[in-house]
Amino acid sequence: EQLRCFLWRVAHSSLCTNEWRAHKCLTLNGNCPVCNNHSETIMHILRDCNESKEIWRAVGTEGFLNEFFNLPLVTWLQENLTHVDP
Repeated sequence: EQLRCFLWRVAHSSLCTNEWRAHKCLTLNGNCPVCNNHSETIMHILRDCNESKEIWRAVGTEGFLNEFFNLPLVTWLQENLTHVDP
């Protein structure tokens, strides 16, 4: 149930990111606390941060990396939740 709730929040952009917190004046820095190079958005946290990319590569996304790292959020979620290895 927690995973389903988390995925719903991801799909509806309702996670509290630093970008959101900065927009609401709750923090001065909207950057990712891991890499500090980009704004901390949901896609950055889950996919685009270099640290996240390393994790995805380690779990075997090699077969579809170009698609994996370039899809819009909802499409990315749908594709990866239904992906089955051959």
